[in-house]
Amino acid sequence: LPLGALLFVSLLKFPTPVPKDWAWTLQNYYDVIVRADVTRTSITNSLLLGLLTGVIGAVLMGILAWIIYRSTLPGRGWLEYIVMFPQSIPRMVFSLGMLWAWLMFPVAGMYGSIWLLLLAYITVLMPLGVRAYSGVIVQLGKDVEECARVCGASWLHTLRTITLPLIRPGVVATFTLLFISAVREVNASVLLVGTNNKVIGPTIVAQWEGFGMSLTAALALVQSAVVFAALIIVFKVVGKGSQPLD
Repeated sequence: LPLGALLFVSLLKFPTPVPKDWAWTLQNYYDVIVRADVTRTSITNSLLLGLLTGVIGAVLMGILAWIIYRSTLPGRGWLEYIVMFPQSIPRMVFSLGMLWAWLMFPVAGMYGSIWLLLLAYITVLMPLGVRAYSGVIVQLGKDVEECARVCGASWLHTLRTITLPLIRPGVVATFTLLFISAVREVNASVLLVGTNNKVIGPTIVAQWEGFGMSLTAALALVQSAVVFAALIIVFKVVGKGSQPLD
């Protein structure tokens, strides 16, 4: 129903609740896709950030989850609290803190770039990624790994041939969740975007404020279509990796 409402509004020349005044057009989609350079830039940046967040986050959060739930390192319990801490902070507040942090302690090339957004996405989505891994790791017994070590397999060989194949569904699920969450993220982006790092979420907000409801609805549906198409590609490429081992 929400997508149907967006489709309805996006096809109107101007939004009106009076049926006799409805005037239909596809010009809104032409303006969004063809004429608006900012829209194409925003979609490209969002997809790039989604892929980078998914890949880097899947690796980093997998290591953190392994340390928390499978290692015997001292302080791993505190590490779990630290990892979950971003969940307790509103993302708008977090983005404001990052904005002031990089203004006060500038690093060349970071402020106003997609790398600052990437850092923000990985940080705010860290609890989601670690929790996605935890369900797989907690259910994974240590018996097979211990047998491999007793038989003389090195830690790296055990990780490559036993552990990673067993947690492969968790890796794919975590990557997919991070990708979706990064592409649709708004609150962590709205204060960190600039002229060179626009992303789709804040662009939709800007369209609402400056160009009206019809163009905003068209852009929102374009975003949904792009994310859906990207997910189909992701599932085609790595979908086999999500299948459990026989």
